[in-house]
Amino acid sequence: MKRACVLAVSVGVAVGLLVASLGRGPASAQDKPAPAGPRWEYKVVTKAALVLPADEAELNRLGDEGWELAAVGARTKDGQPAASFVFKRPKR
Repeated sequence: MKRACVLAVSVGVAVGLLVASLGRGPASAQDKPAPAGPRWEYKVVTKAALVLPADEAELNRLGDEGWELAAVGARTKDGQPAASFVFKRPKR
């Protein structure tokens, strides 16, 4: 008899905790969506390897337009060695 009583109380407590946890809704960490980071737009400028990658005036113009150099990569363009300059700026 004592064993049945302990079992009944244990089951009752477990069911009560389960119902209470379901009634609370989502956890507080899930209440707020993660803050959105900046969205970017990109511009790729490809130049032949024998040509200077970019002159100061071109770089200043791109900077004035909000572009920031993000990466430089080597590739081929029309069978010739070339360099690609990837610029990014926050999406407007």
